[in-house]
Amino acid sequence: MCKICKFFKKLFKFIAVVGAIAGVCAAAYYAVKKFMDKKEASDEDFVPCECCDCDECEPEIEEAADAPAADAE
Repeated sequence: MCKICKFFKKLFKFIAVVGAIAGVCAAAYYAVKKFMDKKEASDEDFVPCECCDCDECEPEIEEAADAPAADAE
């Protein structure tokens, strides 16, 4: 085989290895991004319970606070 052919063979192998590494990195990035987007979407759907601030829940809170005291007597 001529020297030029050997050079091109090594060059194409190097390019193939670099391309394979770039492909693996791109696939990992895409998978992580997709997972994180899904996780962030589920976090945005979370609504903290703020029912303790409303007037409707205050009697329930007082009853819950009085119940253990009634059992202790």
